[in-house]
Amino acid sequence: MVSLARTDHAAPIRQVGVVVASLVLWALLYSQLGQPILTRILGALLVLTAMAQLTRWSSRWQPRGLMVQCLGWVSGFFGGIAGNQGGLRAAALTAFGLTPSQFVATATATGLLVDLARAPVYAWRSGSAMVALWVPITIAIAGVLAGTLLGERVLLGLSRERFGQIVGIAIGLLGLWLLVLA
Repeated sequence: MVSLARTDHAAPIRQVGVVVASLVLWALLYSQLGQPILTRILGALLVLTAMAQLTRWSSRWQPRGLMVQCLGWVSGFFGGIAGNQGGLRAAALTAFGLTPSQFVATATATGLLVDLARAPVYAWRSGSAMVALWVPITIAIAGVLAGTLLGERVLLGLSRERFGQIVGIAIGLLGLWLLVLA
């Protein structure tokens, strides 16, 4: 498995703290905002990001300073509100020019930290409903672990360019699905 310690890009790792803090805040505000509207906004952002990735615009732009924190807040916002942060996190990570192994390691570590931050909020707000869903939750956790291990084997053998194309297509499909779903 890829070690996060082998990555040499500090900016995406600093983003983790911003994402976790914003995710907790926005998860607490979930009931105050309309999810269908937020899902549409997220879908549109993902489609735009996919277009930037597939046209290689994102490879000519690397966020720095305050922009990194803004990306973290936006990612945390949609993770807390729409419950679908992985696509936006992947979209943000594409702008950092990471190698496939750095991308996988950073996305995996960030995902774990984010889930550790938001799980207590969701348990506090919906604990009894979650207990009844223990079987699908367990299956989902197993799927995440299996997907991470399988994805590592498949994705790490790709060139940076091909990897970026696959990530861009996946982000775009997720964005379109969210637009149709909302």
